[in-house]
Amino acid sequence: MVEIRGLRGMNRRDFLKLSGAGLAGAALLGVAGCGSGETIGGGQQGGGGGGEGGSTFTFGRGADSVGLDPINVTDGESLIVTRQIFDGLLDYAPGTTDVVPALATEVPEPEEGGRVYTFTLREGVTFHDGEPLNAEAVKFNYDRWRDTSNEFHAGGGSQTADFSYYTMFGGFDDESVIESVEAVDETTVRFNLTEPQGRS
Repeated sequence: MVEIRGLRGMNRRDFLKLSGAGLAGAALLGVAGCGSGETIGGGQQGGGGGGEGGSTFTFGRGADSVGLDPINVTDGESLIVTRQIFDGLLDYAPGTTDVVPALATEVPEPEEGGRVYTFTLREGVTFHDGEPLNAEAVKFNYDRWRDTSNEFHAGGGSQTADFSYYTMFGGFDDESVIESVEAVDETTVRFNLTEPQGRS
């Protein structure tokens, strides 16, 4: 069960945005309503009045998350959670397939015939441990995913998918369409590709 304290007047659309179910394509098995000033938990007993004057929104999940490293999971329950705690450089506009900036300040234009993409990162973004998001952090993640000899290229455990989503880049090592990632400066990261990847 997940409880989110202090939520009021949440409708079904807001709940789906919050859970990430729309983007993850996962079906929630149990959804509880939300009122104001009381705890609603699908028949669950106890819990009081939500604490600190707010209400408590409780919903059940079909299972626990298999892992919390989004590159290593493919199950919907894990993706619902990782979608809430991780951001990408780009995202989709709600309800569309239009690409919009997320951690990047804008969607980059293709360079060198679609073989180079340069991203400018938003400033003032930090990780959960307080470390700043910078170009080196982006490079680090892509390097650990792509390079099987990287000491951090490690699977997420027996129930995870071990980097299965990275196959969208063609595979690992020399099979990857991502040839290299450069930290140009603190807020600029450049992707060099082995072949054009267009944007429509």
